[in-house]
Formats: sequence, C-alpha cells, structure tokens
Amino acid sequence: MDNLNPEQVSQLGTSVTSGMSREEIGAFVIDCQIKKREVCPEGSYNAVLATIHDLGVQPSLFKDSGPTRKLAFMFEVDASDDHKPFVLSKLVGVSLHEKSHLRGIVAACRGSDLTADEQKTGHVNLGELIGKPCIVTVTSKANAEGNVKAIIAHVARHVRGMPVMKPTLDTSVTPEWVTRMCSQAISTAA
Repeated sequence: MDNLNPEQVSQLGTSVTSGMSREEIGAFVIDCQIKKREVCPEGSYNAVLATIHDLGVQPSLFKDSGPTRKLAFMFEVDASDDHKPFVLSKLVGVSLHEKSHLRGIVAACRGSDLTADEQKTGHVNLGELIGKPCIVTVTSKANAEGNVKAIIAHVARHVRGMPVMKPTLDTSVTPEWVTRMCSQAISTAA
C-alpha cells in the first residue's frame, strides 16, 4: 500500500465502498479508469498485467463476513481498433485458497499454479507478475441508470503464438480512485 502520512492514518475509517454492491464497486473502478472513452466490448482479449495496488483492509460487502485486505490488479486490454489499450481493474481479496481469484490470476500470469513451497508458506512474489501477458474475458453490466460498465470476468493463461503485449501504463501516477480507497481503508496491511 502507498505510504501514508500521520494525518492520513488518523483519517482511516469508513470506506468509500461501504454499502456498495460488488457490481457497483466494479462499476466505480471502471468509471474512474475509462471516463470519456468507449466501454471495452465483451469478449476474450490479449492483455498484460500493468500494475498491482494494495488497497489495505476494506470492509466486506456482505453482512456475515468481516473486513478483507484487497488488491487492485490493473490490466491493459487490447480490445480497440486503434490498439490503444483499455485499462481495466479487478479487485481481489488476499487469499491463496485454491478457488480464490488471486490464485487464479497468479496461475494465469505465471502459466503455472503455486509451488509446494508457496502453498505451504503462503508467500508469493506478486511483483514478478507485473508485465506478464494473459487473456482476460470482459463482460458488461448496466446499472440502474442504464450506463454499461466493463467487468473482468476471468483471467486466463496467455496462449502461445499470440502477440505479447508490453505495458504502456504510466505507473508513476497512482489513479485517484486507488488513492481514495487507500486513504479510506479500515487499516493498512503490514
């Protein structure tokens, strides 16, 4: 997670996502990323993992579960005619359970599942995944106002023979929505 100064730490509290459904959070993320661009069309596309942001501990969307540490995986997706990639994000909880979204992304980007040692210790170097090619499946969902939002439904292993994308996203600039979610996290992760 980005380093927080003492003022930001004292302001940690209610999350911007409190009371939002899973789809609304996805729409919130996509709104912040695409703003004035067209919505990424549905389909499976060549992509690259551009960066990962640690969002800290965020409140649960479900009444029966507690807060969870979240990560935002930002992918560049080659789905436009002009080959200017769409930037789409997928929020996942920090869990390496065999059915978790995080483990699926790790396996897809690396091309293999966790090693026996990684399964035993629970330690995976996520930084090694940045810049790795993959295939993302994009779906869409309309909100109550009829606005259509692109959502990453699945991340799969890159197919041999397909062109390999290189990240072009300026990762020196943290997106505003990431900064906002980090500053409003329940706590920062160690």
